[in-house]
Amino acid sequence: SAACRLFAPSTRRELALFMKALPLLSSYGVKRWRLKRLPPDARDAAWDSHHLWAAERGRRLVADLAGFYTKVGQITGSLNQMMPPAWCDALAETMDAAPPRSFRHIKRTVERDLGRPIADVFETFDETPVATASIAQVHRARFNGTEVAVKVNLGHKRLLLADVDAMYRQAVLLKKLRLDAGLDLPSVVRAYRDICADEFDFRIELEKLERFAKLFRDDARLCGMM
Repeated sequence: SAACRLFAPSTRRELALFMKALPLLSSYGVKRWRLKRLPPDARDAAWDSHHLWAAERGRRLVADLAGFYTKVGQITGSLNQMMPPAWCDALAETMDAAPPRSFRHIKRTVERDLGRPIADVFETFDETPVATASIAQVHRARFNGTEVAVKVNLGHKRLLLADVDAMYRQAVLLKKLRLDAGLDLPSVVRAYRDICADEFDFRIELEKLERFAKLFRDDARLCGMM
């Protein structure tokens, strides 16, 4: 809206989250109150119908805001034992929802970090990504005669951290309004906020991969994969 455009991008996104998420979450409180007088069978059917309605709006929220909320959609959509089937089905598409960045952007990022043209480092570098996520994009390449995977940081750190902080504030508000279904959402978001910055440092990921390889280097089931 015109009013939202007056604010900084991070504030604008937080306002958009609030305006989209609060009515959705509030609808569950209203529904719970309305269904108290119904028999159990009718109540279950009504809940199934409401989950379908709400899940579609949750999917749109994730698609509209993207960024960190894509990650939230991916996590939520995988919680088959906790979430209603309608939500898991609606959010399943977020598993592959991140659109690829242009090769021009990838090339510029790789060459800036290496300080050299891609052609001077890799014999080949596939312009089509094999995987794209909210944080990074992966391309096949050949380095010193070896097929390698090049994971390129997409540079969304500031946006993602701002989104996490926004979601934390929203979680605190929902808890105060008792719209969190009894879940300790602030603790969940705070725990992720404490580690999410590390996701942008691929050196930490490399250390973990090397540690994993060292621990399982004599495992016959994995030795052909490492």
